[in-house]
Amino acid sequence: MEIALDQKLALLNSMWAVEDRPPTLKTREQIRNHSIDTLMVCKTEIGKEETRKGVGSAQFGRDRRPEPKKYEAMIDDGVRNFHLARFDRLPAVEPRKYMRKWEIKREPVYRHIPLRHYGIEGQVLESTIVRMHNRGTPVEMDMLCREKVRICFL
Repeated sequence: MEIALDQKLALLNSMWAVEDRPPTLKTREQIRNHSIDTLMVCKTEIGKEETRKGVGSAQFGRDRRPEPKKYEAMIDDGVRNFHLARFDRLPAVEPRKYMRKWEIKREPVYRHIPLRHYGIEGQVLESTIVRMHNRGTPVEMDMLCREKVRICFL
């Protein structure tokens, strides 16, 4: 009987995320007494009701929390060897919740950053790159390009 419940949970989890289920269908004990057919009918009916209310669209729904990831230990020297976590996105919360965890000033300062892929190689002053290593120092947009930027409103 327990194997059937595990299979039912695995199937249900693959088709209907726990976050999207009503509070009465989130735990093993609550799901144990329902057949998979009954659960799928519930999912369909809840989806129809949400569509009628205008909240069934993913455009207006709440985002799911990002899945936690674990990485194996690796060496990251920032030049040749890169850890996989380096390429993950920023936190999915408001900046005020994580900005205080970042260093205000980075050490050491790297002045020779490859900028060819941005099309601005040789156009950004070295002093501007040094300023960008310190969040306490303001950096203005005109420091990043030597040409005056025009904004045209139609």
